[in-house]
Amino acid sequence: MHRHAKERIIGFQPHAQSVQPWHFGATEDGPDNVKKRICLWLRGLPQLTRTGTLDGSTARPEIHEATPSEDRAADRARFFPGIAAAMAEQWGGYATEEIRRSA
Repeated sequence: MHRHAKERIIGFQPHAQSVQPWHFGATEDGPDNVKKRICLWLRGLPQLTRTGTLDGSTARPEIHEATPSEDRAADRARFFPGIAAAMAEQWGGYATEEIRRSA
């Protein structure tokens, strides 16, 4: 995030973790094998653990280096199935347990 944007956010806190989609990918031609830094602000959640087998050397820069176009915003806003699955698997039970404890 640009420093001027950070200055405008009251009580801005730095991200707790940043991940790449390829951290959660298993195939070079899969949808997760791309470069796009995703920052996570983890309030009450543990850090996400990588589930993929890729090392990033084959990650495609299609989103990171996207040129201006009508579809650029939608392409950059797209989420990735590997990260979504890891969040559901790793945080789903954690969140359910926290709800039980506080009830």
